Amino acid sequence: MKKVNWILVLVLGLMTINLFGGETTNFSGTWTLDETKLTGDPNMPRMDAKKIIVKQNNDSLATERFYSNPMMGDFTVSEKLTLDGKECKTVEEYGTRLSTATWSEDMKCLTINSTLKMNWDGQDVEMGSVEIWSLEQESILKIDITRDTPMGSMKDIIFYNKL
Repeated sequence: MKKVNWILVLVLGLMTINLFGGETTNFSGTWTLDETKLTGDPNMPRMDAKKIIVKQNNDSLATERFYSNPMMGDFTVSEKLTLDGKECKTVEEYGTRLSTATWSEDMKCLTINSTLKMNWDGQDVEMGSVEIWSLEQESILKIDITRDTPMGSMKDIIFYNKL
C-alpha cells in the first residue's frame, strides 16, 4: 500500500510540474532584422543589429550581433551571458559592457540589462540598455528595448525573423 501511495505522489508531482513549470523559451537560431516593422524617423541612423546569431543552453546565452550603420561602419559584437543574473563582462572595440540576464517568472521572457562604458572623442560616456526578449509564433524574436544615452532615454520594439 505504501508503494502505491508513493507512486501516486510521484505521478501527481510530475503532472504539477508539467502544468505549472512550463518550458524555458529557447532563443537559439539566426535572426534577421525585419526592417518593415521599424518605427521612428527613417532618415535617422539606427543602432539595431542587422542579424543576431543566438546559441542557448540551460545556463548560458551566446550572441553574435552584426551591425552596419553610417557612423560606425560594419562591425560584430560577441557576448556570452549566464542565465542566472550574474554580471558578465564583454570587452568590445568601442568599450566595456557589463550585462546581466534574468528570466521572467514564467520563463518566457529574458531581460538583458547592460551598461556600456566607452570613450568617444576624448569623453567618457556611459550608456545603458534594457532588452526584454520574447518569441512570437516561434519564428519572430521581439525585443522591447530601452536605451539610456547622454541624449536621453529612447524606447523601441524591434522584430527579427528566424532564418
